Amino acid sequence: MGLKNNKSYNDGFYIGAFVEFSISERFYIQPEVTYVNIKNDFDQLQIPVLAKYRIGKKFKVLAGPNLGFLLNTNENFHSYYLGVSLGVSYDITNRLSIEQGTI
Repeated sequence: MGLKNNKSYNDGFYIGAFVEFSISERFYIQPEVTYVNIKNDFDQLQIPVLAKYRIGKKFKVLAGPNLGFLLNTNENFHSYYLGVSLGVSYDITNRLSIEQGTI
């Protein structure tokens, strides 16, 4: 019995930036821009605009539309899509948080 190698795994990276605007004590808007690259075969620019709602002292839930652009397409694919992002956030400090989301 040994470890199996998953040949369908692709390396990649993503990098992005966001800013959080406080609308009220519990409600925030967070626009983002993220570049995604998977094994030099898939380049994408994602632009979500998330609404965040504080549900405790340190926890927030987030949701919003996500506009994505494929940067290297062929004629069989659309070059853009519109999706929905959902997630949760935990504030470690006032300037540092951890987020987990889906696109």
